[in-house]
Amino acid sequence: MQQEKQRFQYLWNAFNNNTATEAETRELLSLLNQEEETAIDAFMEEAAQPYLSQSATPALPTWQAIEQRLLQKEAAKAKSITKKRWLWRSAAAAAVAAAVITLLTITPRTVTLAADNADRYITLSDGSIVILQKGSALRFSKKFGQSQRSVQLTGQAYFDVARNAGKPFIVQTSKVNTTVLGTTFSVTALPNSGQVSINVTSGKVKVERGQQLLQVLAASQGLEASIEGNQFTAYTTTEEKATSWLNAELSFNNLTWQQIANRLSSRFGVTIQFATNAIATLTVSTTLSGNATLLQMLDILCAATGTTYHINGQQVVISKK
Repeated sequence: MQQEKQRFQYLWNAFNNNTATEAETRELLSLLNQEEETAIDAFMEEAAQPYLSQSATPALPTWQAIEQRLLQKEAAKAKSITKKRWLWRSAAAAAVAAAVITLLTITPRTVTLAADNADRYITLSDGSIVILQKGSALRFSKKFGQSQRSVQLTGQAYFDVARNAGKPFIVQTSKVNTTVLGTTFSVTALPNSGQVSINVTSGKVKVERGQQLLQVLAASQGLEASIEGNQFTAYTTTEEKATSWLNAELSFNNLTWQQIANRLSSRFGVTIQFATNAIATLTVSTTLSGNATLLQMLDILCAATGTTYHINGQQVVISKK
């Protein structure tokens, strides 16, 4: 019993000093919610005093839920426990539960990548490639690829999915999900449009709304479905139609190397730096193919400005020839 009391004292002090880990906070909450009388009750009653005033009681649904559960347990056991005991126990439990909720809220468990100013190229941890259209966003778990491969899309994107038969790749768009093993396809789910469209360029994808299978699409097939309701239309498409937005030309009219670098950084997810400020202020006027790779664009831009580039991982350095 003494060992249990010492453990509780440690957990309580860590909680109040904001040094408790998530696991320790959960352990403390478990101790606060235990049913039996324990040797830590006296310490708990004293420690919980700051939470007994009406003003200090957390105004959270957790408070009412824990309070009600404790009352039901005590009534079922037919124990004569004073209101004071369950009040301080539930008050302390609610305080810790509130901290757990806050901890889970402020600890980001997902990654959101947005294409704010230009199309953005993304390589996911499983090797899949996503090209986000300008104004679109992709959201996925920090544990993506470990036990599942699921992403949430807002806007429009082109996917080149790395094959993994054991872990299907799922694109979630509101109520419509697109599931694949390995293929290339585009998905459009613009905000407030009420429609989702999928165009397949290779392989096969399965399109579902909840548990309802809408269609299995193969290469050169597309589908448009309403987010609400059961309406959907399947059609024949072409790769050119599915990827037309990817091939849009990039025109630069008398822009500085720095301005162009900013657009390329956003598009390809790299950092572009310049050896000197003089290089960054050089102006360029040119048109690039929308489906050109980063290296192809750098070759053209460096040739036009008399510069060269060096790539180290995700960093590009532009210097004078």
